[in-house]
Amino acid sequence: MNINKNEIQIYVDALKKGEIVLLPTDTIFGMFVKSNNQQSIDNIFTLKKRNIDKPIGVYFDSINQFCEYVKPELVVTQLAHYIFPGPFTLLIKSNKNFGFHSKANFSGIIGVRVVRSTILNQIIQFVQSPLCGTSVNLSNDDPAINANQAKSIFKNLLCFDHENTYEKNNPSSNDSTLNQPSILVDATDTNNIRLQMR
Repeated sequence: MNINKNEIQIYVDALKKGEIVLLPTDTIFGMFVKSNNQQSIDNIFTLKKRNIDKPIGVYFDSINQFCEYVKPELVVTQLAHYIFPGPFTLLIKSNKNFGFHSKANFSGIIGVRVVRSTILNQIIQFVQSPLCGTSVNLSNDDPAINANQAKSIFKNLLCFDHENTYEKNNPSSNDSTLNQPSILVDATDTNNIRLQMR
């Protein structure tokens, strides 16, 4: 289900300007910035009061985009095809420091998502860049699972609040949420891949 670009242009423009935007995913609501804007990434840590040594995830619109940017080893690519798109965060070794605070030590491990969300994926396409994102909450608080909760936590941030109307008008869309965090798939040791529920 395609979305008219005019419907989401305000969110695309905000991301290109370096703003933090609140958007729905296939799990919970997320707060997002462009992955190549370090100041915006740092701003998320500040806003959430998040430990700077706890990096945030990177979101791609497709497995092809993931492979283009990260260039994972074959076993990781095969695993990605098995779990994506879907409610998973794939932890992998990488020399790309997506989602790290500028003052943090790079661990060589990143968290990757390709979600089943038409809205988020088309915004990524229109921005022409992966996004870095994390849950909408102050660190250690419960995450927002809908637009109303997201807006109540961060009142001054641009929030996509049309998801309920959109889902009602597009019942076959891929934009329903599980209302719980993604499942971690730890592939940092490809000989011992593990699932971690959160």
